[in-house]
Amino acid sequence: RLVNSTWWQRKIVALLHDPPDKVLDIPGHEKRARELVQKALKLPEEVLEEKWKKAKEADRIASALDRIPFPSKLTVECDRVIHPLSAQEHPIALPSADQRVTLQNLQNQVVESLIQGDDKTRFLRLWRLFQEHLEQKAPSISWALLPAETRMPDHPLMHHLRVTSAVAVLENPATLLFSIGPVQSFIFSARKTRDLLMGSFLISYLTWHAIKVIAEELGPDHLLYPSLLGQPFGELWLSGKKIVERLDPEKLRIATIPNRFFALVPADRAEELAKKAEKELKDEWKRLADEVWKLLTDDEVWKRIAVEIPEFQKAKEIWQRQIDQFPQIYWAIYRWEKTPEDIARQFRELTNSERFEKWIGQFKEMGRGWGINVGSVYAACYELTERALGARKTLRDFCDCSEPAGKCSLCGERQALSDLDAQVPRDWWN
Repeated sequence: RLVNSTWWQRKIVALLHDPPDKVLDIPGHEKRARELVQKALKLPEEVLEEKWKKAKEADRIASALDRIPFPSKLTVECDRVIHPLSAQEHPIALPSADQRVTLQNLQNQVVESLIQGDDKTRFLRLWRLFQEHLEQKAPSISWALLPAETRMPDHPLMHHLRVTSAVAVLENPATLLFSIGPVQSFIFSARKTRDLLMGSFLISYLTWHAIKVIAEELGPDHLLYPSLLGQPFGELWLSGKKIVERLDPEKLRIATIPNRFFALVPADRAEELAKKAEKELKDEWKRLADEVWKLLTDDEVWKRIAVEIPEFQKAKEIWQRQIDQFPQIYWAIYRWEKTPEDIARQFRELTNSERFEKWIGQFKEMGRGWGINVGSVYAACYELTERALGARKTLRDFCDCSEPAGKCSLCGERQALSDLDAQVPRDWWN
């Protein structure tokens, strides 16, 4: 269960189990993929074969996550991409034989240029930079749009590869949904535009610190929502590892992360990771609060008032009590059953809905049950996780901390720091 070199090697094999140009030249794509993997890891053939089998198993699950199964004999030429919402078609120019050889050599060169450092660093470089370098060296190819499945060209291959790399290392998957709040009441308390900006930013910033635990422990590919690819906080994290260049600080000023994340994690570590993410978030919140309090108490006027009016020191008690009450953190875990039938049955037992059992039955009646696996009922796994979090939020945490009179003029809920027995000059607080 420990994350070690084998973990990252499996992820690299899964990330490269299909070459990015697969749909442009489907015959021989597996041979090209093996060549990419060998350049990335340089493993003995027998070791590579074991990891390759794991990657192909993960490929089937990740494929079922993305789409319904198609008969293998049904083929379609890859000459377009279809937008999943608007159905708008984007044509794809198919390369000539000479161009295909050039693309193959280009992919090999890019992989070789990204193989630096230990296995974890190699994976992070491939995950973040492979597509970007291909786009720079061959801009005429729509690398970000090339579909994973020519018969259902509504999801890109590069996205599928990143999902596969997450699935490949999970013997027993679980989904983790993590949320912090309150969001609306927290932001609603703002009275100035800058307060709205900072309220949103603070929620985003704290959520990132919880997300970072998953990215650091398992890999950024395990974050299904939000995606960390090109995400400013994610870029800052990668720049600290020398994966990308230092990010423009202006991009970090925007709240780009929601107040929740959804991750694919090992079932036996799900609770441990959730608690670790919660602790990391709370520790960062406390660090910020301590920094702000230090700035307040370093003020010369504060120091003079604190000497003249000892009662003024009670503001610290109010401050600490309120800091401890924020934020509210909720998380839920759903540990997947071994088979899609068991997941569908559990979904029926918990929701009184038979839709997934009926869906599996219909595919089996059509003689297409071969394509059904746990990835096929990912929607059920997601809904059960979402329902579990909703049920947890319904069970409110009640705090026995009282908030005496003399309320804050912004939120109207908490005791103001200036609400003291002594006559403390209010102008200082303003």
